[in-house]
Amino acid sequence: MGYKLHGLGGWLRTVPAPYTSQTCPVPECGHVNQANRPRQTTFRCERCGYEGHADTVGAMNILRAGLARIACSPV
Repeated sequence: MGYKLHGLGGWLRTVPAPYTSQTCPVPECGHVNQANRPRQTTFRCERCGYEGHADTVGAMNILRAGLARIACSPV
């Protein structure tokens, strides 16, 4: 899949997934704790109170990490 993205001008960066759905996506917070996932689908940050779907939170954190890798990689 990476070769297709490259041919179309895109980028593929791998991001480690562990703890992404346990990490608060609020930039000022970023609190990581297993207790932030009280249920399989629920995310509730113990520190700042942010609430959302655990899969959405994980996707937000993976996107942020991927964009950071792109911004910090040489052209």
